[in-house]
Amino acid sequence: MTRSAADWLALAPAPASAKAGESLARPSKWVDLGRSECAAWGECANSGAQPYRARVDLAGPAFKCSCPSRKFFSP
Repeated sequence: MTRSAADWLALAPAPASAKAGESLARPSKWVDLGRSECAAWGECANSGAQPYRARVDLAGPAFKCSCPSRKFFSP
């Protein structure tokens, strides 16, 4: 299944989360990107010493991030 940017933004737990996510949707923010048929992953630059690690199960949606956010997706 192919998802649009709007599909992914609709999964955000709050409007502020969607806005923050949009600001990260720039190739310059990401390193070590990877993708398989069923998953995508990468590391996102941030203000800390280590980049955040993110991964997405494309069949899910299911995802995990090492960022300190306390917001969670609830279908």
